[in-house]
Amino acid sequence: MIVISLWYPQSSALLPRIPMLSDQLLLGILNLSLLAIPAERARERLQAAASRDPLTGAWNRDGLARFGADLVGPGAAVLAIDVDHFKAINDDHGHGSGDDVLVAVADTANSLVAPQKGAVFRIGGDEFLAILPRCDAAKSRQIADRLRRFDQGDGLPDCTLSIGIALVETPTLDVEAAIRSADDALYRAKALGRDRIHLVTA
Repeated sequence: MIVISLWYPQSSALLPRIPMLSDQLLLGILNLSLLAIPAERARERLQAAASRDPLTGAWNRDGLARFGADLVGPGAAVLAIDVDHFKAINDDHGHGSGDDVLVAVADTANSLVAPQKGAVFRIGGDEFLAILPRCDAAKSRQIADRLRRFDQGDGLPDCTLSIGIALVETPTLDVEAAIRSADDALYRAKALGRDRIHLVTA
């Protein structure tokens, strides 16, 4: 906090100038406050950029830590998404093609999740999370199935997705526990042969 003291001189010759000096002082304070607004906006933009994955535009782990918990509660669905045999895609087709696959998955996931007021996070190399704050079993399966059939377009290598879904029912379940349940469902989908969806309740 800045404390400003105004000194009023005893000399009557300076008294007429005091209102003008006060106005100039107030104008200076106003200018300083206006300068702080762009700085605050720049800080907010930097913070938002730091919470985004630069390749796919999805939220990253920092974004998940910032507001993931706000999306998880009873009635929410957490989807753990993994590109099957992603290392082989990079090895056989090059990392550029692998990046294109990740961007296509993220774009499709965002197009499906955003209308549900949810969010998509990239939490690892080929691992994504989608959190939908209000989504029942039928709707979450529908979204996951549409995501599995994402448009790979011309030039993208053929690939499949495994998706684990955790439907949150426990009122006290935190976001970390919900993600662990979705991960367990994902591992089960992979164990059953990949290219499929597995759903659990949490």
